[in-house]
Amino acid sequence: MATPMNLLFRKTCEKDDIKCKATAFIALTGGASALVAYIVLFLRNYLTDFDNPFMDLGRLLIIAIVYFGAYLIFQLNYKTLAKLILIYSALFTLLYFPVFFNYDGYDLYVLYPIFIFLLGAFAQLIFYFQKEIVYYFIVMLSLILALVFTDDIYYLSFQTIDLREDWGRDYFVIELAYFIVFFTISGILYFVLRKYREAQSLQLRLSRKMIKKNHLIIQKNTALSIKNTELKDLKTELDQQNEELQAYIEEVSSQRDQIASRNQEIIQSITYAQKIQSALIPKGKNIYSFFDDFFVLNKPKDILSGDFLWTTQYEGKIIVAVADCTGHGVPAALLSVLGISALNEIVLAHQNLHPNQILNYLREKVVVALSQSDGDELTKDGMDISLLMFDKQTLMLEYAGAYNPLVIIRDNQIISFDGDRMPVGVFEAEKQFSNHEIQVQKEDLIYLFSDGYVDQFGGAKNKKMKRKHFKELLVKVYTLPLPAQKERFAMFFSEWKGNEEQVDDVLILGLKV
Repeated sequence: MATPMNLLFRKTCEKDDIKCKATAFIALTGGASALVAYIVLFLRNYLTDFDNPFMDLGRLLIIAIVYFGAYLIFQLNYKTLAKLILIYSALFTLLYFPVFFNYDGYDLYVLYPIFIFLLGAFAQLIFYFQKEIVYYFIVMLSLILALVFTDDIYYLSFQTIDLREDWGRDYFVIELAYFIVFFTISGILYFVLRKYREAQSLQLRLSRKMIKKNHLIIQKNTALSIKNTELKDLKTELDQQNEELQAYIEEVSSQRDQIASRNQEIIQSITYAQKIQSALIPKGKNIYSFFDDFFVLNKPKDILSGDFLWTTQYEGKIIVAVADCTGHGVPAALLSVLGISALNEIVLAHQNLHPNQILNYLREKVVVALSQSDGDELTKDGMDISLLMFDKQTLMLEYAGAYNPLVIIRDNQIISFDGDRMPVGVFEAEKQFSNHEIQVQKEDLIYLFSDGYVDQFGGAKNKKMKRKHFKELLVKVYTLPLPAQKERFAMFFSEWKGNEEQVDDVLILGLKV
């Protein structure tokens, strides 16, 4: 911010160099004071027709030129030379006028420039102590003393000279003129010094604010530095954790790849086992020989199924079985292979068997093969089964079942035959299986099924389907061709299951007499 003092001293003095500024100020003030005094005295002589040959105004002009020259030399950075000029000119001024004034004239009036110069010196001194208002009062006091005591000095020195009496009214005009000049000069100096001090105060406040702001910035920078250090430590820790995590991920990925490879091998093995299981199950050509039409709905829970369909011809009759082995997946598939092998062996080894006798022999073989006994905690593995024997000539059908039923639809009515309440396997209340003889008719529909369909959870209340819903579905679809019935059974099962997991293998066999 540009201030009067800054413009006065330009860049010659440093900001805090008071002595340098005082020197420049005294030089400029002394020159200005001498020049003003010269102009005032010259105007006084001109306006009052005062002509005193002994009044040497040229000396004041020389003093003004000397002071202004010292200021110019100071601005040219010859500071030592400027100080010497100021000192010598000040001594000359102070010594010349009091000692060599003209006793015969009124040259003592030139003491006024001395007062003006002293006022400038007082201004600089008081300015140094930052007391501008005190300077103003000193100026006024000096002015009054100058006006009052100058005439007294003349009177004491020259008893015959009385300025007030000699000059009369002119003397009062001169004193008033000097008073106005002094008052104007002192007022200007006071105003300049006060403005400069206000500027200095403002600059000091701004400086303090800047210092405070810088202090806050330093504090924030320190806090940020601490945060940066903490963040660097945290980043180092995170990098280390990332490295550990990456190593763990690589290890997990390796294990995953190994597991995926093992799973692929297992799936390939299971898929191949499923082909073997399918090869063991008889094809439908035997069924076509005895029934007009049929369908098989087979939906394993896994690749391998524990439900299986078995058929064979026996002494002009067809034997058909739908079995449900305990569990599902690989264990149940192994039991199904055991069941198929045992049924084939029983039919070949015995003649004139009824369905219940086949189940009795099958139970013996399962118990022996699995080394089961009553109370054995190893497993209660076995199978549920529906087995029928059909004579196409007589339309006589024999049926025996272990839990699984036989359902016949005739003339819009459902005829159901329940199997015995025991499995093909070890059972604590073991007895002989029952045999049912049923005379069927042309167009009768016969259904054998495992419990996987009716045990499926789903529907609006997520409950088991149960045989009630299954029979209601039979009533709705039995009039359709058997391939269409298969599609309806499959669609209804999918809708009923919804997003629920399939709980067991599903196998349904539909036959038309």
